Amino acid sequence: MCVGRTHRHVVTGRKNDRGLAEVAPQGPPSIFRASTTRQGANADGRPFLQRNLSPEPAGHPMMPMVATTSAVVPLAGLSMLSTLSPDDYVTNAHRDHAAMVYAVALRATRDPELAEDVTQEAFVRLLTEARAGRFPDKAGAWLYRAATNLVISRARRASVARRLAPRLAEGNAPDEPDRVALRNEGRRELNRALMTLSGVERRALLMAASGASGLEIAARLAMSHGATRAMMCRARARLRERAALLPDQVA
Repeated sequence: MCVGRTHRHVVTGRKNDRGLAEVAPQGPPSIFRASTTRQGANADGRPFLQRNLSPEPAGHPMMPMVATTSAVVPLAGLSMLSTLSPDDYVTNAHRDHAAMVYAVALRATRDPELAEDVTQEAFVRLLTEARAGRFPDKAGAWLYRAATNLVISRARRASVARRLAPRLAEGNAPDEPDRVALRNEGRRELNRALMTLSGVERRALLMAASGASGLEIAARLAMSHGATRAMMCRARARLRERAALLPDQVA
């Protein structure tokens, strides 16, 4: 990198041993110095200034320079950016991306209050990630996916609630003996099928039946989302083979 410098030379008024006026440079220090400076005239009478340049002496080492938008500063003067704390990281992300996350949630839900809840939950999850030492490289893209997943999860839970609402209404009516017997038999069969699963598989399926999302289940089990999905898919397949009682849901 070449860094331009402006220099001015003035006649000192002193003469050297040859009777020539000495010329001294002024201005910012150069990476070179003039070892010999002479002033004379060419054959046609035009004055000239001769400078024999030699590298800066060892006592004045050159300092590496870097150009910035505002000034040229020594590399030695630059300090590494300090790592942001999780709270500062999320604060900066909220400042830059909160409006975008809210717009995504509002467009999907058409409910301002629900969009606010989704936005807040997305940043809570980002803070959880940051405090665990996982800082997404692109916070905006991460928040977009988190908000989308939250909207889908809430829609799934609302669908489950609508599907189960008639059953809850039926619960107020007296049960017939046959229906009671069938329901009890179904529960016993479900329990037998669940006992064929491992403890972590049972926990995952019970959380899913309660409306928890795949991300929430993975976080509670301290597993990756992909591993959790694969485990639950295998567990549901075994249950369907055994009892055919659970609907095919996607975590």
